[in-house]
Amino acid sequence: MIQFLDGMWLNLFAVFPQVSSSFNAMNMMSFMFNYGPIFMLHMMSGFLLLILGFIILAFSFMSKNSNIVIFSSIGLLAIILAGISGLLFMFSDFSNNIFSYMMSLGFIISIASYTIIIGQRK
Repeated sequence: MIQFLDGMWLNLFAVFPQVSSSFNAMNMMSFMFNYGPIFMLHMMSGFLLLILGFIILAFSFMSKNSNIVIFSSIGLLAIILAGISGLLFMFSDFSNNIFSYMMSLGFIISIASYTIIIGQRK
């Protein structure tokens, strides 16, 4: 939830710096001063979700349930999709919204996959 809410806040309220010919260090410093903690929290929680995705995948192999292995693999791949899309969104000067959309899509797919796993456990 923190990852999603943090990402939505950044998407709706943050003014991302445009890295163009007029880019200077002050633009990035202003962005980091205003939104840096929220942006860093979003990135750090993404890394935490990636680590947890690998842990869940490892435990899913121990369960010997092929459905759990499949859906934990899908969940991890969706987290990786979201992370790569986030990096590409940054590299596109925060301007290519398809990458922002792919981040949210990866997040939704991972949540759905892990919800299915919880349903399989009962």
